[in-house]
Amino acid sequence: MTDSSATDFLRVGERLVFKLGWGIVYPAGQTTIETLAPEGPGAPVRVRVLTESRGLVRSLYPLENDSKSLIDPRTGRPQKIVISGRDGKRETSSTTEFDYEAGLVTHTDDIRPHKSGTAKLPEETVYDIMVTMLKVRESPMKPGEKRRVKIAFDDDIYDIELTAIENDRIKTPAGRFDAVLIEPKQMGELKGFFKRGGTMKFWISTGEKPQIVRMDFRMKIGTISSVLTAIETVSGEHEDPRP
Repeated sequence: MTDSSATDFLRVGERLVFKLGWGIVYPAGQTTIETLAPEGPGAPVRVRVLTESRGLVRSLYPLENDSKSLIDPRTGRPQKIVISGRDGKRETSSTTEFDYEAGLVTHTDDIRPHKSGTAKLPEETVYDIMVTMLKVRESPMKPGEKRRVKIAFDDDIYDIELTAIENDRIKTPAGRFDAVLIEPKQMGELKGFFKRGGTMKFWISTGEKPQIVRMDFRMKIGTISSVLTAIETVSGEHEDPRP
């Protein structure tokens, strides 16, 4: 029997569409986050996040990242994360698997085997950053509030502190939203995205059904802003968010 409450925070059947801006260039691409129902009894809930650069930006910096997180509908814990795509000239293809009996997360990089490895799983559930944001919207934060979470990235587990900075008013193609600005920061020794000088911010609307309405990622190539353009309904895995 499926305990739907374990994955209610994912809002199965939802598709969020964000347009990307890179500096003064808009639109520079698109991010789509969609949650697909289990294919059968005991099958995982699937969260797919697809990001693509487009137009002039794609000719300068081709980016395509297709991430699929498989979530156990009974426990709400991730089972596997599969990523493929291209980041500039760098191709990506990897699988991260969570073994709760062994207490380990195993990362396999198909293109760069030297980056494969394992890490010990903490007692609390860990998600990737995007699924973490989906979960945070279900328990709204108020300005001044701080919250510690753990993020899974490849074969490592990051300690992240989320800080609700201030109330804000966000205008997007999907509408105007009263929202709270939240800033994640890695605690301890900086690694990966954060070690390379990356920072991120995201805004979650307030009200009856909080939603992610904007995300900003600052990297060496500049700041990429994602603003919500549509909330759609998706029914199955054969639907492709790409136009």
